[in-house]
Amino acid sequence: MRAAGSGHFDLALDLGCGLGFTSHLIGNTLQCKRVICIDASAVFIKLARDIASERVSFIHHDVTSIPFPTGSANHVFSRFLLTHLRDPAYQVAKWPTQLKPEGLLLLEEAESIQTSHPEFSRYLAVDSRKTRVA
Repeated sequence: MRAAGSGHFDLALDLGCGLGFTSHLIGNTLQCKRVICIDASAVFIKLARDIASERVSFIHHDVTSIPFPTGSANHVFSRFLLTHLRDPAYQVAKWPTQLKPEGLLLLEEAESIQTSHPEFSRYLAVDSRKTRVA
């Protein structure tokens, strides 16, 4: 399978990795030697470290703070993170500076979320009112 280019890659970063559910998928799909997963939540990082491996590691760091403590990467990946950031366009514009030449910035986002589930509706209402990460 070829995804986001071809070949094997030294390093991919998973920004806003949360509990790390997609982190191993990134490493396997992109055939990365290492995936470093970054999240601002110390609690999430602590829990995610339970699924760490020789290739996939987790660090506590604010993704709005450049440079990342990882060195340059072949791929920077973000999934469902932008809605949690203040001025996401400004933040995304900084991330390519953390890429090696010819590196790729991969973003996965939803245009909107709609639900009839009361708990999820309440969560979305709270999330839209909270102070965004600087």
